[in-house]
Amino acid sequence: MLDITERQKEILEKLVQEYIKTAIPISSGFLKQECGLEISPATIRLDFAELTQTGFLEKGYISGGRVPTDKGYRFFVDNLFEKENFELTEKNIFEDFELISKQISDVLRFSQEVAKNLACFSSNLGVVFVQDFGIFWKEGWEEILQVPEFHNLDYLRKFTELVNALEENIDKLDFVNQDKEIKIYIGKESPFKRKEFSIIIGHSSRAKNKPTFAILGPKRMDFKKNISLINCLLKHG
Repeated sequence: MLDITERQKEILEKLVQEYIKTAIPISSGFLKQECGLEISPATIRLDFAELTQTGFLEKGYISGGRVPTDKGYRFFVDNLFEKENFELTEKNIFEDFELISKQISDVLRFSQEVAKNLACFSSNLGVVFVQDFGIFWKEGWEEILQVPEFHNLDYLRKFTELVNALEENIDKLDFVNQDKEIKIYIGKESPFKRKEFSIIIGHSSRAKNKPTFAILGPKRMDFKKNISLINCLLKHG
C-alpha cells in the first residue's frame, strides 16, 4: 500500500495535471492560486517535501517548484483508470475514426489516415502497425516538434532512437501476442533503451488485420486524452 494521504493524492493529481499542461515546475503558490486548494502554501510545501521523499515528486532544475517522477505519473495514470471510463467526449474525433474505419478498405491508406488523426488529436507521434502487411506507419513529426521538450536536439535524437526501436520490435511486445489490448509505458517502464518518454499502445485482436495503434511523446503527455484516443480505436476502429 502506498504511503500517501488523501490530501497528498489531491496535490499530486493537480500538480501532474498542471505540469502536463505547462511543462514548468509547479510551485506551492501556483497550486494554491490556480487550482483553488483550500490549504495554505506552507502546508502544500510540507506535502511537497513528503511526496519528494517518498519518490512521487522531484525538484525542478530551474525553480523551486516540483515535477512528477515516473512513480508520480504512474500513480496518476492508475488513478485515472479507477475513476475514468475513457470515453471520448469530442464527438468529431469519434466520427473521424468511425468514418476512416467504414470507408477505407485499403490497409495502407487506412494506416496513413489513422496515424495522421492520432498525431493531430494527441499532438504527439501517431503509429499504426499491421503485421500481416508489414506496415509500420508514423505521423506527427511536425506536431512533436512543437512540444517544448523537443526543442532540445539531444532529446529529439533520443526520441528518434525510441521510434526506431519500436518499429524494429513492436511485433515482439508481450501484449501483442497475449491479446492484452492496451499497454502504457512511462519513463523507466519502457522495454526500450530510451527511458525519457511515454508510450501508449493498443492492440486490436478483434478488428480485421488486427492492427496495433500507438502514441509516443514526452513523459508528461496528456494521458487521459491519449488513452481515450487509443480506446476509441480499439472499440470502433
